[in-house]
Amino acid sequence: MSAKTLLLIGIFCAVIAYVMVMDRGNQRVIATPATDGSNNFYMQDFMIRQYDESGALSRMIVGDQMTRETDSGISQLQNPSATIYEDAQPAWQLNSQTGTINADQTEMTLLENVTVVQQPTEELELQTEQLDINLVDQTASSAEKVVIMHTSGRQEGVGMTAELKKNELRLLSQVKGNYAQPQ
Repeated sequence: MSAKTLLLIGIFCAVIAYVMVMDRGNQRVIATPATDGSNNFYMQDFMIRQYDESGALSRMIVGDQMTRETDSGISQLQNPSATIYEDAQPAWQLNSQTGTINADQTEMTLLENVTVVQQPTEELELQTEQLDINLVDQTASSAEKVVIMHTSGRQEGVGMTAELKKNELRLLSQVKGNYAQPQ
């Protein structure tokens, strides 16, 4: 091999090593091949930042572990936490025990003990066991039981659609609730 070829291979390896080990403050994120011989990889203590067309932060997803299936591009998430931003300010905080995210990181499903909290006031909290989110359109839906708690009371129902940008949540069936006059 020529010296040029060896130099190019060395630069390529250095770039790959840099991409696979990203510094996150005092923590390190390491992308590691799966041990089962597949083309999968996983990351521990991961962070994904996504920006809008103007360069402003639009969403950030962190979690304990992300395992990606390279054939489908779908990633399995452990303890994911997603923050959706509006005008560079946190608007919604979404948390769960597990979840998935598609290959282009535009659609996410949160599972098990899902909570959604309106930011920054935390005046509204939603709880369910499953939530499908379109991260681009900032819409969400669930076919499960949903409980919404806020400063004026509590509602629950089965099934829900939401337009997070408009702060609109719609319970679909078996809706019941109680309201209290705010003090």
